[in-house]
Amino acid sequence: MTHINQEWLQKLSTEQIHQAGMMLETIFVHKKTIGLMDHKRIQLMAILIQSVDLLTMKKTLFHSLSDQHKLEVFCELNPDNQAQLLEESPLGQKCIILLSEKQKQDLLDTVSNQELKDMISNQQNQVKTKEGKRSLHHCIQECLIIIQSPAKPLVEIKKVFERWPLDQFSEEELQETCQSLVAEFAVLKLPLQNQDQFLMYLKFFQICSLFHTVYPKMISLIEAQIDCLIVALYKMPNDEWLTKIITPIPSLIIFQMVHLLKRFPQIAHFDKKTIYSKLLKRVVELAKNTKSKKLIQAFQNEATP
Repeated sequence: MTHINQEWLQKLSTEQIHQAGMMLETIFVHKKTIGLMDHKRIQLMAILIQSVDLLTMKKTLFHSLSDQHKLEVFCELNPDNQAQLLEESPLGQKCIILLSEKQKQDLLDTVSNQELKDMISNQQNQVKTKEGKRSLHHCIQECLIIIQSPAKPLVEIKKVFERWPLDQFSEEELQETCQSLVAEFAVLKLPLQNQDQFLMYLKFFQICSLFHTVYPKMISLIEAQIDCLIVALYKMPNDEWLTKIITPIPSLIIFQMVHLLKRFPQIAHFDKKTIYSKLLKRVVELAKNTKSKKLIQAFQNEATP
């Protein structure tokens, strides 16, 4: 403990100290990486990294995390610690993208490495085009990071689109961006089998719904992901679970899901056709029994959005 700044530890509660001890034991004694972390544990790891005096220990703590958690912890660090870890991390550019403009400037004022200074300056310059527009590429990167981060709530999506107004881009730019988002999400090859995976899909669907407001062809790009949702809903054990899953899903996605379910007679594959037809019956009954406005409106509309 001689290499740990006690002032940082004094900020921790008894429970946090216990959790910190377990994390340190996992990393330094058992030589294992840290698994899934919620936002409180992300903040705790940031405190531990900042409390350690030796850079080698900071690196060990930081590199015990998954790439996604590294990005989240990095945003919680002060500029001094960000600067120290940035020189060692291959995630440098992704780390910088996530920072607020103030954090970027603070980091720029802190780092001494000219290569890092140039990287940060480039990020600051790239977020604006000649007319003050923002790069859709960075918007997509932020979206993908939020999708893959269990600690980032759904409200973060709204904040992204407040920073990146979509109505200022051409249809061609939006088309390219939407195709890129769907392609990069597909590369993740995410199953839909547990709560964390469902949250990732939910974030993805919310982002798609926001893009759909300015690029209506977006809905035609995500049929594969909606198919994955249909299979997951089919496996729900009862209507209570079915309702829980459907409730937070954006209306646009429910609308398109119902549209696809209605087309089950056209499906050639027997197993898929069976899944679609059985789920359609369940959803019809669910709409009647729960009087869900979202489902009722979806059934009332015949045309594809």
